[in-house]
Amino acid sequence: MSAASFCCRVQKGIYRRITSLSYEKRDWNPILLQHSKRYQYTSPQYSEDRVAAWCRRLWGLAQSGRFDSQSTSSNSPSSSSSVGSTLNSEANRALLGELQSQARLVEELKAVMIGEKGRLPDSVVESVWDVYESIIPPIVPSNIDRIMTPTRETMFFEFIGLLAELDINLADIRVAANKLNHSLSEVESLLAEVDRMEASHTNEKNTTRKGNSMDVTCSNNSNSNNNNNGDMSSATLSVKLVTAKHAIMRQCFAVRHAGSPVHYLWLRQTASLERGMRRLMDLRRCISYFYSKSRHHISTLQAQKQKQQEEKENNEKKEVSLAMETDKIRIQESLDLWVSRQRHLSTIDGALKFLFSDFFAKEWLVMEELTWDTTPPLLLEQVIAAEQVHPFDGGLLDMKKRLQPTHNRHLFAFFHPAVVEEPLIAVQVALTRGIANSVDRILGRPSPLDDNQESHHQREKEQQEEKGEVCNDEVDTAIFYSINSAQSALHGMNLGNLLIKRVVREIEAKLNTVRRANGLSSITTFSTLSPIPGYIPWLTAEVAKLQQCVHLQNNDTKRDMSLKFTQHRIFGANGKDDVHLFKQLRMALVGFVKRHPDVHVTLVEQLQQEAPDAVSNTANLATMNLLLTLFKGNNNNNNNNNNNNNHTNTGLHNKEWEPWWGDHIFTRAIEAPLLRSVAHYLYEEKRRSRILDPVGNFHISNGATMLRLNYLANCTPAGSQESATVMVNYLYDPARVSEQVNTYEVHRTVSVGSNILQHLGYDETKGQKD
Repeated sequence: MSAASFCCRVQKGIYRRITSLSYEKRDWNPILLQHSKRYQYTSPQYSEDRVAAWCRRLWGLAQSGRFDSQSTSSNSPSSSSSVGSTLNSEANRALLGELQSQARLVEELKAVMIGEKGRLPDSVVESVWDVYESIIPPIVPSNIDRIMTPTRETMFFEFIGLLAELDINLADIRVAANKLNHSLSEVESLLAEVDRMEASHTNEKNTTRKGNSMDVTCSNNSNSNNNNNGDMSSATLSVKLVTAKHAIMRQCFAVRHAGSPVHYLWLRQTASLERGMRRLMDLRRCISYFYSKSRHHISTLQAQKQKQQEEKENNEKKEVSLAMETDKIRIQESLDLWVSRQRHLSTIDGALKFLFSDFFAKEWLVMEELTWDTTPPLLLEQVIAAEQVHPFDGGLLDMKKRLQPTHNRHLFAFFHPAVVEEPLIAVQVALTRGIANSVDRILGRPSPLDDNQESHHQREKEQQEEKGEVCNDEVDTAIFYSINSAQSALHGMNLGNLLIKRVVREIEAKLNTVRRANGLSSITTFSTLSPIPGYIPWLTAEVAKLQQCVHLQNNDTKRDMSLKFTQHRIFGANGKDDVHLFKQLRMALVGFVKRHPDVHVTLVEQLQQEAPDAVSNTANLATMNLLLTLFKGNNNNNNNNNNNNNHTNTGLHNKEWEPWWGDHIFTRAIEAPLLRSVAHYLYEEKRRSRILDPVGNFHISNGATMLRLNYLANCTPAGSQESATVMVNYLYDPARVSEQVNTYEVHRTVSVGSNILQHLGYDETKGQKD
């Protein structure tokens, strides 16, 4: 038998499973659908055959990718028969060597999983990474969409499914847990013996003190003998207790090892390899990308399934055609496939998150201050690229402006020894006099707050300070106005909390020392100036409830039963002041329409159809529709286009959009009802007893106080679209942070300032709403 034919036969036997992956067909293969269901439950223990089969399928996945690459290159017009013969010969020799190497790796993996239960060999770890990188090249995670194909996507999910298949070994865990329980029982019995012995010694001493003085000598001799026996018992008991505690420690490690799936061992040992941490971070980026894709597919398929069910219920004849039944089966199979894929992704992502919580613990993080004069431009550009709160529209020039003056503007970032070339997370800090109320002022942008004379003089002073013309010795507050993660792979890690606390310590320990040495005041107050990204989406959903309520009122059928599920909470759940607040908004909009008659023609007509003092839900709906239109402007991003209800239809006229915050009469008129609504959203809207707003929940759970709302604080299209220009200060009091963390986590009590309570109509003296 020739070497070539032998290789072909071996190749057929080992990689037969991969024949289901057709790279010429771009549709789903039924075999893959069946294969996904096999991953749903894992066997409670390993076997040699199972490990060997797993290895063959894993390496077969990589081989199929190489076959695909070779077939692509062999189809080139420039290839000749002689070259093809040479390539085939080289491929056969390479395949023989690879098969021998794989056989050795299988035996090593068996030894780890079934035999000696040791560390995964580096050769096995690298071999698995070779398979992954044959599917997703190392340069891909930065731009996954560019290279992703149905074939590559299918191979990726096959790889993740294989990793998740070798799950925890339940049999080993059960044995280790029983040994641990036995050791615990032994320690408990020994501790009980120690307590009994100490009680016995105490009783003997008490008896000795009460004895007759004539029997002192005899008693002492007797007690001496008893104490000698007791000392021997105590020494023996002490040795047994130490031995038992050591056994507990060994069994704890044994349980942890038995509870570590193979994919966890692979991920953990990857970190010690060259580029190991970078590989893990790239893998999590890919997993996050495909997890979002899985959620989208599942949502789409569930909607199709629901629509199909509704069509079936509405079908009076209850007839189901063959095409409908086939489509139903197809949808269910696809749904099962994507649910299975999502479960596998969650398994690997959970292991990565567990590892990262250890690898990126606070003791491994290094904080550095980035400056314009000393930091390499490449690092500054990475911070610029990661900025999402207040983008650097001017690139490095904008960065230079934000870092001036150097004594009042600071940029701090976390780094990790394994990825020193990239920042993990960055925070921008402005030193101000008092707690800042406008990010526009911090960033040097024009603000409507500067229009009155007092604010104008204040702004001139700030501009002089920015130019270095005035040495501000009255600065006393550090404002954290932008916190951004530079690594999407670290999503879910609470690095922002660690960075804020580290910066506070840095300012208290070092910066204040320098400032005092230069005759400047110390920084004593620490606060954020934070966005409220969830407000406008929440308000949009509440207006949708109002619209549904209007629809039900116009259709009397089942009205009473349905209205309770469509009650909006735009100004709170009470609804006591709704009539007055809606009227304020309506009158403000009527005045705005008169001053700007050509801005929003369609919605203006709807508003003018209602009387100015109308109190109906229809009038309230028209008011909120126009208000949302003003807030969202004409820059309708994807988030605003997901809903096709009338309240998202802007009805804009073909005229250049004018920002609403430039109309000072209008901004003053809507201030009170708007801040009432924002305060309710931030303080009273909850999910599972936690603050609904993600930024608010982050700061409150880290021990901050929800201090103050700031109107017209971010007068940009983005600021209007996410929170109607409103921002909020979260105050960090280092002396109370731990107490407030415990209060929120245990009692779900939110620390809040008087400004927020006033907007909500609370009587501070009584702690109740007026």
